[in-house]
Amino acid sequence: RGNVCGSGSPPDLTISVDEWHSRTSLWFPFSYDTVAKEFRVTSALEYGICVQDCNPANRMQTTYGGTPNSTAQTFAVYLHSSLVFDRCVPDFNSYNCPSGNCTSNDGSNDKLANELGFGNFFFGLVQQVYSSIWITLMFLIIAVVVCFLWIILLRRAVKPVVVAVLALVLVVGGIVTLALYIHYKNLQGDASTKGTDSSKIALAAAIIASALLFLYACVIAYLWKSIMLSCDIIEEGSKIIVDIPSVMLVPIWTSVIIFLNLVTAASIAALLYTIGTSEMVDTQVANLVGDMVTVKTHKYVRAAWVDYAQGFNLFMMLWLLAFQNGVAYMTISLTGVIWFFSAPGNQKAVHKSPICESYCIVQKFHGGTVAFGTLLFTIVAVLRFALNSFEKKMNKTVKNNAACCLLLCCANCCLGCLDRVIRFLTEHGFVMTAMTGANLISGARESVSLLTSTPAVLSINLISDVVIGVSRILITLIVTACGAAALNHYSNDSHVTVVACVVVLAIGTWFIAGTFTRVLTVCIDTTLLCYSYDVKHNNGADRPYYSPDDLVSHIGRANARHQSKHSDKEALLNQ
Repeated sequence: RGNVCGSGSPPDLTISVDEWHSRTSLWFPFSYDTVAKEFRVTSALEYGICVQDCNPANRMQTTYGGTPNSTAQTFAVYLHSSLVFDRCVPDFNSYNCPSGNCTSNDGSNDKLANELGFGNFFFGLVQQVYSSIWITLMFLIIAVVVCFLWIILLRRAVKPVVVAVLALVLVVGGIVTLALYIHYKNLQGDASTKGTDSSKIALAAAIIASALLFLYACVIAYLWKSIMLSCDIIEEGSKIIVDIPSVMLVPIWTSVIIFLNLVTAASIAALLYTIGTSEMVDTQVANLVGDMVTVKTHKYVRAAWVDYAQGFNLFMMLWLLAFQNGVAYMTISLTGVIWFFSAPGNQKAVHKSPICESYCIVQKFHGGTVAFGTLLFTIVAVLRFALNSFEKKMNKTVKNNAACCLLLCCANCCLGCLDRVIRFLTEHGFVMTAMTGANLISGARESVSLLTSTPAVLSINLISDVVIGVSRILITLIVTACGAAALNHYSNDSHVTVVACVVVLAIGTWFIAGTFTRVLTVCIDTTLLCYSYDVKHNNGADRPYYSPDDLVSHIGRANARHQSKHSDKEALLNQ
């Protein structure tokens, strides 16, 4: 609708006001050049026509006050359109000239789609995925179930699962290395390929794979005890999820809110993109028979402030997304804190509605803390986005200027490191805010002090993140492989459709697995910080320890290993 169609009373209007008010949809007159065999896109984008509804193809559309017999004010409708935000959005695969011979003009539709900034591949991909949407949705639901079962499995048998995963990676790596070497030997055995680039590439790939496999085995052997300790910590962190399973609802409702925010931001961006002021001008356009004629149309002039409004809309969208994730993070953290300090020792008391209670507390008392913390890394994210946009615009200069390329890479790297540091401090500050009620800066400083006072906890936390990350990758691979097999067996669609659905399934499963593993990561971070705070501020006498006995035992072994390594290093240096 913009600020023109169906509203007000524009000057030089040749139709009644009532008819004008009924024309609330904006349609673009894509004219077809029969000589060049292509659509004229520029004039269509600049001169929209207000219409009552989106006409189907092979009909005529008149402008204000025109008649079907007037070639000066009559346009042929070449494309089917559907109403989106009061605008007739064309279907790029539906065009057909009234004479019926336009479908033979290869490349015309592709050119139209490309000039509009879209591609037929994207729309074809959406249609292909939609044709098998039920199978894809079924496996996305299966991914949710698998993730929840995976969390329960980590609680009951985390060590066997981790050992099996590590061994599986080792076996797969060995098979790949052996296959590459066999391929190299086959190429060498063939006289036509012996000594060619293909055989050299196969040999290089086999050597690289074997080197990576050896490095992987060495790292696993060196970190084996730390990995087992990390498994114990993962088991302790998952107790929160097992005792309070409703904590898994937090990412679900957060995802719904984020989806609504994205829809709202996309709607605002679409409306801003087409907003502007109108002028009634004489315009040269092609009529039904291909002749250039003069008609009065509205020309939309883009406002200068729209670009700034789009930037503000983008910033607010990123901030709102980060804010919702921050609220979810602090809600889970506060739930873990309430669980940890509910009773000393192993027997923890579970509240009746811990998630609702935590969410209300976060919204009522800590909303400003979450907003400030998420604002910090939103600013960094916007700076990184601006730097990447600048790099794309300066692509030719960057390629030919090594100094400029180095400077941009260093700036991007520094912003990436700054983003990770701010996220680390902010997230751990959220945990301390949930624990003590302190502000973000004080909470972040306290969390760093607690983690540095127990370096073994910090190292175990890092290894736990790696183990959980591997679990996320494994879940994605398993669900995607099963979904691909089902689509290939039960779907009658083409291979392109199956591949498109598999890609969508893989992306969806990756995000779903990330959502569940994120909850486990937050629970582990909260448990470790609660332990460090408990040890620092309680003495076990008049102020009893709240840490579970198993957690104390696991971290005690980790501290002993860390002190032993530190003592060995000091002894070696003294020699």
